[in-house]
Amino acid sequence: MATAKKQASGNWKIRIYDYTDTTGKQHYKAFTARTKKEAERLALQWQGRSVDCDMTFGEAAQAYIDERRPILSPSTILGYASVARQTQPIASIRISQITQGQIQALISSISASHSPKTVRNLNGFISAVMKRYRPGFHLETRLPQRIPDDLYIPTDKDIQSILSVTRGDTELYRAILLAAYGPLRRSEVCALESQDIQNGVAHISKALVRGENGKWYIKQPKTRAGDRYIPLPARVLDALNGTKGRYVMITPDALSERFFKALKRAGVHHMRFHALRHYCASQLHALGMPDAYIMERGGWESDTILKQVYRHTLSDYAEQENARVNDILNSKIPKNMTPNMTYKRKSP
Repeated sequence: MATAKKQASGNWKIRIYDYTDTTGKQHYKAFTARTKKEAERLALQWQGRSVDCDMTFGEAAQAYIDERRPILSPSTILGYASVARQTQPIASIRISQITQGQIQALISSISASHSPKTVRNLNGFISAVMKRYRPGFHLETRLPQRIPDDLYIPTDKDIQSILSVTRGDTELYRAILLAAYGPLRRSEVCALESQDIQNGVAHISKALVRGENGKWYIKQPKTRAGDRYIPLPARVLDALNGTKGRYVMITPDALSERFFKALKRAGVHHMRFHALRHYCASQLHALGMPDAYIMERGGWESDTILKQVYRHTLSDYAEQENARVNDILNSKIPKNMTPNMTYKRKSP
């Protein structure tokens, strides 16, 4: 928490972050008192962060979510609510009485049936709630070891096979083109409209996401990097031509279901729809596009995902490159330098 500062009047004043509005401006609450300790006590009281907080963890978790509801996307709030449900074993315990052992027991129990990523998200949520309402509590939870993502990067042949079996499904066909040659996210594909494309350039500025009530909403991107402009290939534009309004009139979940069925029909390795974005990133990298431009085109804020993608080199390109390199290396070896295979080495 911030520290109170003495004013010219002799009083002590402390500013506490309240929220960030839609323009990105941060708002604060100010508390003034005759003493430093009193000013900080008032601030703690307003935040509900007393070490003697009387709320249960379940009540604190809900309060934490409600505080952020006005500034976070419906999908993020939905994710928080889902994680909060996993804290049921400690939900009825007072914040002031929760122990490290109780939290560790919950994390260990969840680890037995959930992925390390899910467990880390749960621990992160618990840590955030505790920090908000019991700041003096230092959480030191032992977490399961991370498991590297096993990314499958589709090949050119995979993409061609998928496109060949989806030509009769206009929406799915368009969605695949936008993701594999955009690259657009699933939520962005389902929100893209004809008015978003001008002179062959798509303005990606919204996404279709699901809220807590199960309904779907159009929202702005989570990050600044998500709001971007993408010049689309001519053949992708041709597939979109003649449509007014949204190009893909189905939800992201329905899109995934139809995509999985198309993979079976095409006889292609099972993958998430999101793998099409990885394919596009790998293609752009193979074509020599600098990472900074790939990140801008794909709406990535960091190169972490790109590095994961590049570690899984496209198999068809790898085969071609190995053959090309071997041809070059063979040309450098003189034919008359080939060893005589009839030669037998003498025993020492």
